[in-house]
Amino acid sequence: MSGLSKPGKLSNADRRIHYLGAEVAKLSELKDKVKKYIYRITPGVEPLNIDEKDLEEFAQYEPVQVEVRHSRLKSELIVLVQFAEGEAVSFNDDLAIFLRNFINEMQPLAAGNLLISKGSAPSYEGNRYWVKGKWIPAKGALVKMLRINFPENY
Repeated sequence: MSGLSKPGKLSNADRRIHYLGAEVAKLSELKDKVKKYIYRITPGVEPLNIDEKDLEEFAQYEPVQVEVRHSRLKSELIVLVQFAEGEAVSFNDDLAIFLRNFINEMQPLAAGNLLISKGSAPSYEGNRYWVKGKWIPAKGALVKMLRINFPENY
């Protein structure tokens, strides 16, 4: 990553070189598995009924969108699940617990880093979020987290 070919020339700050290839593939796999799991456990949500080869072309129309990334401040994993047609979804606290446990089996997830939203607003702040058993608009610390970690949707 430093552009140098001999390790003796690296500074102390460059000791830990992180190879991103495997990590990116792992996060992509997590994203796909989370989406499939949501379709299995959530009433009112079904995947698009199209061939596997056409899924990539129509991915933006799927009723569930999943974003997986590392936070900018602490480099912790963040998973954002967005239900495009939130009114059709029967969601409850049990499903949030199942989803968190499912993700934790594959990757550790800090408390507060699973965001479940409903709505199709282009800005993530414009959607409602599942917090303590109910859908609420984004405000306060949640808005700050969204602005820092998802700046392209601000």
